[in-house]
Amino acid sequence: MEVHRGQAQKVRFLTHASSDGDSVVTDHIATLELNGMAVQVTADRPPTIESGDDVVVAGEMRRGVFTGYACYNHTRETLDYRTWIGFMVAGLVFLAVGIAGTVVSAMELSPLALFFMSFAAAGTWAAARSMRIVKAKSLVCA
Repeated sequence: MEVHRGQAQKVRFLTHASSDGDSVVTDHIATLELNGMAVQVTADRPPTIESGDDVVVAGEMRRGVFTGYACYNHTRETLDYRTWIGFMVAGLVFLAVGIAGTVVSAMELSPLALFFMSFAAAGTWAAARSMRIVKAKSLVCA
């Protein structure tokens, strides 16, 4: 995980909404330049960043854009991030179902073992993402 600090420039905001039929999930995305580097921060509420603000962002480089998991704005004293608890709960549920299903399917020599392994993999991904958000929050607040 990398941490970058500097003055935010060229700040723009996007909103992305998705629906699974019963509920709508809205992501608030801030794109900005930080020391000449493209940065994208996704949060549950609109990030509080304006051009000229002194910010610190923790995250990872993905596809040529620095993806910030957490952003602390020193100018406005605000912390922006995506809620991690949902990823953790989903991760643990999927991991438990995946492991239990894999074990039972393997004992019965069922081809469903591969199906349940995919649940375990998805659970591992979600739990790991949750932990990256928590780590990023601690890094930007240090």
